[in-house]
Amino acid sequence: MMRRNVDSLIVFALGLGMTLVAVRAAAQQTPLGTPVQIAVSNMSLAPLKALSPELVAHLLLELCIILGLGHVLAEVMRRLKQPTVVGNILAGVLLGPSVVGHWFPALYLAIFPHDQEQANVLAAVSWVGLLLLMLSTGLEINLDLIKRRALTCALISAAGLLLPMLSGFLLGYHLPASVLAHPGDRLPFSLFIAVAMSISALPVLAITLKGLNVFRRDLGQVSMGAAMLDDTTAWVLLSVVTGLYLSGAIDVPIAAKTFGIAFMFLAVSFFAVGPLVRWIVTWTDKISPGAAPQLSILLFLGLFGSAITERLGLEAVLGIFVVGILVGLLPRLRENTVHGLELVVASFLAPVYFGLAGLRLDLWGLTHWDTFVAFAAITGVACFGKIIGVYCGAWLGGFSRWERLAMSFGLNARGGTEIIVATVGLSIGLLTQPIYSAIVVMAILTAIMAGPTMSWALSHWVPPPEPQDPSQPTFIFEESTDEPATALDLIEKEQLGLAQRLLAYPEAVRAGPDSPQRQQVAKVHEPFVAVAKHVERCEQALVSRSLGPNQAERLTRLQSRMSMLTYLEDSLRTLTVATAGIALDSRLGKSTLRLIEGLDFLLLTMVDVLTLKEQDLIKIFGQITGDRGDFFERIRKEYLATEVTLATTERAQLFQMTSGFEQILWVMQRIGLTTVEPQE
Repeated sequence: MMRRNVDSLIVFALGLGMTLVAVRAAAQQTPLGTPVQIAVSNMSLAPLKALSPELVAHLLLELCIILGLGHVLAEVMRRLKQPTVVGNILAGVLLGPSVVGHWFPALYLAIFPHDQEQANVLAAVSWVGLLLLMLSTGLEINLDLIKRRALTCALISAAGLLLPMLSGFLLGYHLPASVLAHPGDRLPFSLFIAVAMSISALPVLAITLKGLNVFRRDLGQVSMGAAMLDDTTAWVLLSVVTGLYLSGAIDVPIAAKTFGIAFMFLAVSFFAVGPLVRWIVTWTDKISPGAAPQLSILLFLGLFGSAITERLGLEAVLGIFVVGILVGLLPRLRENTVHGLELVVASFLAPVYFGLAGLRLDLWGLTHWDTFVAFAAITGVACFGKIIGVYCGAWLGGFSRWERLAMSFGLNARGGTEIIVATVGLSIGLLTQPIYSAIVVMAILTAIMAGPTMSWALSHWVPPPEPQDPSQPTFIFEESTDEPATALDLIEKEQLGLAQRLLAYPEAVRAGPDSPQRQQVAKVHEPFVAVAKHVERCEQALVSRSLGPNQAERLTRLQSRMSMLTYLEDSLRTLTVATAGIALDSRLGKSTLRLIEGLDFLLLTMVDVLTLKEQDLIKIFGQITGDRGDFFERIRKEYLATEVTLATTERAQLFQMTSGFEQILWVMQRIGLTTVEPQE
């Protein structure tokens, strides 16, 4: 009963928060793209009126068209090795005034009529998508990664922020007045352009690094760390700039107050709210365990954080972004929770949001001279500032010339992150339609450029040999999940590697209590668990893919095998700890060695089974595991028969060991059965 009450409370609060945003956006009667500030700043709600059936039907039709075309073009971009977000944006461009609206205006008006109420509801859906997209982005921020190379990441981030911001600020003062919303007041516009130029697209960079097989090298890890710092800093600055603009005046006292509020919000969030968030998630997990309740509380906290930053006069995206970072740090955060959120965002909210972003684009406006000049200047300054700035920062960080170039090209990608910034600027009236279009096209171009330019730079780079991090998988799974057959092969190879790691446990027991092997075995467990989590994450990602019957059966067997390998590792570790105090030259020690030798033989045979996957070998392995159960029982009986004066503690110790061996045998037998290939 308590669990149902907690779930109901969470769902009610979540629904209330999202309803407030959507209802107020519709009730304000403002143009498409109205910011969340207007949606939540006025707490006196207008009377709620029912949406007409025609409006609901038309809204659903619009969403279907945007989603359908967006997914088709995203798949095309994926096959062309380009970010899928480009396909989502192109869908909006094709449906909007650039193509359909220009050549087929009647069709365009039939799909997207000039109905303010319709536009308001669509805008509300778009803003919910934006907020959850920022929550998902915050979950990807890895503070541990930044801490490992803190100084280098900070150098590259600082250089990659300062030069783009300086050049962007100067650009804002020299763009043609005809493309500005407020030509007589360039300061807020220049500050906004300064922040916009400093953004890097974290998802685009991650995909590019993985595609070039440098994600785990220093180059990839430092690039990711610098991009995380860039984005976190840029979102804070964006929140401050928009807050200053909406306050109606920009002067030193107001700016200092806004920066102070932002700083206090971040300080309180990370030092006070962080432990509170950890307690809330832990408490919820105890009362109502599972991925669904955890996702509910994650969404509740994220939307509540957005409401707080709105009331503080900052941008809503900052609050939900910070909540994402805080929750992403929690060890109790379930993979299914993150995966569930990513599924909703990637399959529905992100395509709708970026499709609507493309829908606002009017590429014909770029044919006007002033607009084209602005577009060329924005693109040139964005590339110049980020590439030169990151290059200088990487030079200070001690990287080689080609590494510096590769980092510069990678961090120059803006992608969907820049489009979010542009949407915020357009929605608050700071950007005109031409400048919005120029920034979005620049974001698309830099995202497309990232892969080829990084590949060219890395083709001249001779990478030094790097040792494999034992806490990382041998293979990279993320980019392979779109190819289920390849991903299943990689999972199986990784599981074989995990099985081979288990050989360290019996080797440590045979070497003796004070041996180096016994000391090294303590370093097996944590890397094993870390890699197992990577494998399980890939398996979970494949669950949502379209798999053939044989692939689905194979995935089920691999998931079962992964669970048993994890259980086997835990049992072997427990057994190793239990034998730590046994002297190998004693009678009990000699019997223990006989048990360990039999276990070692079985583990080696299990590795052969997983490697060769021969049916005859699998059958033999099944027979051996059955016979070895009798073998271990015989050792125990022989020992107890000869040692009639055995101490009670030693009897209990021997019984515990042999029982552990028998349990391990059963698990290994099940692992062998999962190696049977499905019949075509």
